[in-house]
Amino acid sequence: MTFEVRLTVKALEQLAGYMAEGDAAGLKELVEAIEALAVDPTTGVRWGPFHWRLRVGRYRAVYSWQEGHLIVLVVHVGRTDDDR
Repeated sequence: MTFEVRLTVKALEQLAGYMAEGDAAGLKELVEAIEALAVDPTTGVRWGPFHWRLRVGRYRAVYSWQEGHLIVLVVHVGRTDDDR
């Protein structure tokens, strides 16, 4: 079963902001990990009743998904040392 991975407008804006800062290698790893959620959305750690957290290097993504629905929704992208 393959899931569709979507990012909210806020998550896309956060990702674009970090790209503008120039950490291409770190962000490439994060984007690859987000894309891999299409195959296995349980890769992250449960974070509250409705969200999961994925940590890749100095970055994190917060996302949600539900069994029976084939969509993973990324709602936040950030750095572990930053509270944007």
